[in-house]
Amino acid sequence: QVFNDYSFIENAGKKMIVFASGTENKVAIVDLTSGTADISYVTFSEGPVSSYRERRQVEWSVGTNYVWVDGADADEVYVIDVMSKSLVNTISNVETTRILSVDNHARNVQQGIMQEYIQSMITADREANPPKIIQETTTIVQEAEKGEPTTVSAQSAATTTGNDENDDNDIDIVGIIGLVLGAVALVVGTMNLAFLSKMNNKPKGSGAASPGDDEEVTLGSKDVA
Repeated sequence: QVFNDYSFIENAGKKMIVFASGTENKVAIVDLTSGTADISYVTFSEGPVSSYRERRQVEWSVGTNYVWVDGADADEVYVIDVMSKSLVNTISNVETTRILSVDNHARNVQQGIMQEYIQSMITADREANPPKIIQETTTIVQEAEKGEPTTVSAQSAATTTGNDENDDNDIDIVGIIGLVLGAVALVVGTMNLAFLSKMNNKPKGSGAASPGDDEEVTLGSKDVA
């Protein structure tokens, strides 16, 4: 085998070198991640050798798991996944002179700056408005570091927080109901006072009511003269 082109790959924690053969339709993938060379071979075409004059190009698509290998004599390009060590696509009717991988570094820098800005905003917001569960957990950790006995856990702290919120809601509802009942009691009491006052102001007769009287004083179902 004659390997006349190669490509370095560093992606997803892996460090590899891919060698393209000019005399066979094959690439060698050398994994150097562990410090020891682990070599795998991938055959990308079963037909005649597709290299042009035993020359072949291989290029890593930066930031992906793929390398592109040309088959200039067959007007083909082969896409190989170096992680799964397999051929994933064959592009036909493509004349290749030089394979290049182009990376937009300006866009990458802008995206990195934006990610850092977003992360800083999130961090600042958390520091300014820390969740109660974080405060309680921090207190528990501090007490544990001081050697003070504690049996409270983050889960129980979260449960306590939730129960406190429910209790606050219950208190609000009970207060509203009590206010309404108090208002009703006040109205009923006022009506009773008015009724008793009216009865006390009535003139007292000495006998039965006269036939001409239009009003009768009643108490329950009994007539009172």
